[in-house]
Amino acid sequence: MLDTEATIKFIEERERAGGKRESLDWDQLTALEQELNRLTPDKNYGLISGAARLPDFLQDLTKALEAGNADDYLRGKPLNEIYVLHAETDQLTDSQQEKKANHQKNKLAEIINQAKQILERLKEVDLPQLLKQEYEKKINKIIDAAETLKHVGRSEFTREMILRSYPQVLDFSNQKQLATRYAQQAKEELEIAREGGAPIWFSNLGELLDKFRFKPDELTAVELHNIDHTLTELNFFQAKKLIQAWLNRSPQFKDWQIIGVDSSSASVRAKSKEVKLPKNTTFSIDRLGVLLAHEGFHVLRAGNGELQRFIFARLGCAEYLADEEGGASFMELLLGEPRGHQRQLVLAARNYAIHLAMQTETDEHGQLHAQYSIQQIYNTLCQYGLDKIDPNMNVAAWIVERIFRGTSYQRELVTINVPGRKSYQVPEVVHKDAVYY
Repeated sequence: MLDTEATIKFIEERERAGGKRESLDWDQLTALEQELNRLTPDKNYGLISGAARLPDFLQDLTKALEAGNADDYLRGKPLNEIYVLHAETDQLTDSQQEKKANHQKNKLAEIINQAKQILERLKEVDLPQLLKQEYEKKINKIIDAAETLKHVGRSEFTREMILRSYPQVLDFSNQKQLATRYAQQAKEELEIAREGGAPIWFSNLGELLDKFRFKPDELTAVELHNIDHTLTELNFFQAKKLIQAWLNRSPQFKDWQIIGVDSSSASVRAKSKEVKLPKNTTFSIDRLGVLLAHEGFHVLRAGNGELQRFIFARLGCAEYLADEEGGASFMELLLGEPRGHQRQLVLAARNYAIHLAMQTETDEHGQLHAQYSIQQIYNTLCQYGLDKIDPNMNVAAWIVERIFRGTSYQRELVTINVPGRKSYQVPEVVHKDAVYY
């Protein structure tokens, strides 16, 4: 996030050095930021839309992966059984109706048009060039996201993702096919773990409470004062109370909410001040420690951003994700997460799975196609024990579901014309998760 005080100091110093005076028109900037805030819905607008049957689809996909017949299960799967974007209206809940409306092509076109209008008005706002450039990047990122979302469920989605998002995680050195950076290191890390096993960070609740310095009065405030410190896992309600105790440490987070979601992953939404927590699972103490370190970093960054004057500093600069997730992963290590911990193995596995998904080969008829099927990628992850690494979920299946979300699941090839480089033929995959490794 851009430091407001440092930015203004930079401007003042440049003026004292004889540079051109650049003023800050706060009234015009405030009006522009209000438009920018209204540009996208606060909720139900993201990478993909899940259909009413999406949870059933993922459950069936997991069963098919475990049975070894996922490729047969997915062959010719209708998109209206996967995505809201292609589902019938009467199948949807109210929240899914809203989500579908936000992802319709006419809605996306409206967002793109409004964003371009804001870009034009930005030229008239009396701001330093440094700030204008940051706002331009932020607005163009919104345009890119909307352009990409037009292609959810089709092979073009992969092309748009690769061309518009996260190029820093890709390796272009091979002239024949794309790869993820650090794929070899990720594979080596998985090999080492397979030989020696993954160490534990926290074996019981008492260890976690000591590490994060929870005080008795903090636990009393959320009715956890009598909780057994020898517990090795917590249910959703206990985990929610513990996170609430952590949020209560600062008055700045009094408006934040902890929301139970159907997802298997926790997340933080700075704009709506929400910590989203999986509600249909139990949390091992070890996993909860990772969650506090990682998502806690995001909350602290959001709190710092809220104090900034500029919207891109509050909600993240255009290319903030790599730094944001890298910082959160580093925070885990800084707080003592041991080398080779399960969390690090999962991040390595996600990177390596994306790498495998990008590989191509030529068959005996000279036709290029994906080298690895979805089932084969899952089987490879299982060879490293990812299906058994967590007693509460099949992590191998979860990784496969993450890296193909938004695609058609048919492993179709798409042409990527990388500026300044040759064209690549890439099988469908979402490469975002490589950012975390």
